[in-house]
Amino acid sequence: MGIAVAAILVIGFAVVSTITEFNRQAEETAASEAEAARLAVLPDAVRGCSISDDVVQDGGESLFLDNGGDDFGSGDLSVSDLLCVLEALDTPDAVITQMSQTRALDGTQSGTWGDFSATWTYHPDDGLDIVIRLVD
Repeated sequence: MGIAVAAILVIGFAVVSTITEFNRQAEETAASEAEAARLAVLPDAVRGCSISDDVVQDGGESLFLDNGGDDFGSGDLSVSDLLCVLEALDTPDAVITQMSQTRALDGTQSGTWGDFSATWTYHPDDGLDIVIRLVD
């Protein structure tokens, strides 16, 4: 009888250990998949707007949108390119309006929405330059 009880306890422990390990692996997989999806948001927005992946930085955590200004070499992206990415990221109209009303004298401006924060500057020579970051 004692051997049978011991055997049942060993089997029960093995089953609990297996279930615990399975749950741990499932949680790790879910977390890994969630992080991969999170890091795909910015690259997906850029690709959806037919913009080079070169603007994606920090392994998908941020991007730099460099609008063309009056100076040669100031940037390659058009206002339409910027708007496409901003719309793909569900940027509120209020933030887009703030960006469009920024003057050279205003310095660096910022805004947040959803999972994103943005900083931007504007100068006629350099254009509108925007850095967008994923936030936790």
